[in-house]
Amino acid sequence: KFDVHTDGDLTVVALAEGSVKASVGRDATEEFLAPGDQLTANSATGEVSRATIPVSDIATWRDGKIFVVDATIGSVVEQIRRYHPAWISLPDSTLASRRVTGFYDLRNPDQALQALVMPYGGKVRRVSPIARLISRF
Repeated sequence: KFDVHTDGDLTVVALAEGSVKASVGRDATEEFLAPGDQLTANSATGEVSRATIPVSDIATWRDGKIFVVDATIGSVVEQIRRYHPAWISLPDSTLASRRVTGFYDLRNPDQALQALVMPYGGKVRRVSPIARLISRF
């Protein structure tokens, strides 16, 4: 069991169970992952990094939650959009490019959005039942 996530130039692979061999980087270096290993590859820079995370934090979307490590707010909003019935707009590119690490509950997507942006001065505005606007003012 594993999870793969892409965010622009970043690809993150995390292994919950079993074993995975990944070919990463410009020189196609092979990396072997064990349960709890997370591999992040940046296609723009060729940088590859490894981390160890709790297996319980891998593929949490199956339980209605997401766990992100060093992801942009914009990419996390994209993930939350899949679970929100409303249209969500984040026109502030500075806020969208901020990097976050966190655990967000997808069962209450408005609360997840607020928890995501509030530490950076962001606010989620309910424009209508089917529209949300995220801004810093």
